[in-house]
Amino acid sequence: MKFTIIALITAFSAAAWAAPSPQIDWGCTASCAVWNGCRVRNAALGDPLTQCGAEPSRCNCQQFANAKAAEAAVAATA
Repeated sequence: MKFTIIALITAFSAAAWAAPSPQIDWGCTASCAVWNGCRVRNAALGDPLTQCGAEPSRCNCQQFANAKAAEAAVAATA
C-alpha cells in the first residue's frame, strides 16, 4: 500500500512538472490521493466506502474525471 501511494505521488509530480499548471492545489492533490487510495482499498476488501469519510473539505476529487468526461462528450458530438 505504501509503495502504491508513493508511486501515485511520483506519477502525479512528474505529470505536474511536465506540464506546469497554476491551478494545481498540492494540498488537495495529496488529500484526494489519500482519500481515493482509502476508497480503492475498501472496494478491494469489500468494506463500505463510507469508512473513508467524506471527500476532503474544499477539494473536488472528481474534478479531473469530470473534465475528461466533458471532453469526451464534446468529442463524441463532433
